[in-house]
Amino acid sequence: MLSKAHDLFEDASAEEKEEIAIKNLREGGDNARMAENFGILTFLLTDSTKHSLQVLSKTGEWIWADPVEGCYVCNIGDMRSEWTRGAYKSKFHRVLHSSDSLRISIPFFFDPNLGAFISPVLPDSEGNLRADEGIRYFEKFVRSVDYPLWRDLLAEPTKAP
Repeated sequence: MLSKAHDLFEDASAEEKEEIAIKNLREGGDNARMAENFGILTFLLTDSTKHSLQVLSKTGEWIWADPVEGCYVCNIGDMRSEWTRGAYKSKFHRVLHSSDSLRISIPFFFDPNLGAFISPVLPDSEGNLRADEGIRYFEKFVRSVDYPLWRDLLAEPTKAP
């Protein structure tokens, strides 16, 4: 079944939006905002600082995702969940950096084109695949960002008095 999805993955990532960001966290206190990755995959290279990243387990408990030397943390994104009809699930995670030392992490976000239509490649419980089922990545992206820079552009123009 997944072999049929080859073209879908290729089309959705043909002009993929790759982002690399370097994040320095020197904040103590409440920097523990819960988040999910809304793209396809995120690879995170981090320094050796322990007790800085947590993942929400299936049982609802926060577990530490401490770095392992020479390894990357890999987060499944919401679009991978959509493609696989939940066979692979994105997980909530949060940063809890309370050390006085600098924490450096380098995430790589692999996301589909903003215009890509992401639909499941696996059939539903009744064995059906519908071409109209899914979500446009741009819609998910806009809903997932708290304060997008372009929010004012999406708002209705204000009339001059």
